[in-house]
Amino acid sequence: MNMRSVFPLVLLLSIPSALALDTGTRMVLSVTGALLFAGLATYALLTAHRVHRAATAPPPEYAQLDAHAKKLVAKGVSHDAAREKLIAAGWDAVKVDLVLHDVHRPDDSIEKLMFYVQDQIRKQKPKDQIRQQLLTAQWPERLVNLVLE
Repeated sequence: MNMRSVFPLVLLLSIPSALALDTGTRMVLSVTGALLFAGLATYALLTAHRVHRAATAPPPEYAQLDAHAKKLVAKGVSHDAAREKLIAAGWDAVKVDLVLHDVHRPDDSIEKLMFYVQDQIRKQKPKDQIRQQLLTAQWPERLVNLVLE
């Protein structure tokens, strides 16, 4: 939302107090204006989030790996055993780690990202390498830097 779209809403919210109306009518108009503003703001945020999610869809090569990983997990295979099986099947270890931690595509879960970073640090991977892997997976740079600090 830009200022030109917000300005009419601000005017709408200020109209009830400027008019010579009884208190009840002014209250109804103010609440209606506030609800309208909240609805439009929510719509703008959801639209921006949907556009961001579409722009950060995972690369196609992750789809097949993701399907294999989900099958293993559904069978009750442990995280480490699934990792070993996928790597033994020829999958790239970095991509396997990204998929098993479900960070191969950006989303709203900073907890998953933090868990992935902690796991990679535990495996003694350099922070620069972790940073590059997450940036390649299209995570926002500021969020990656924040988690790596």
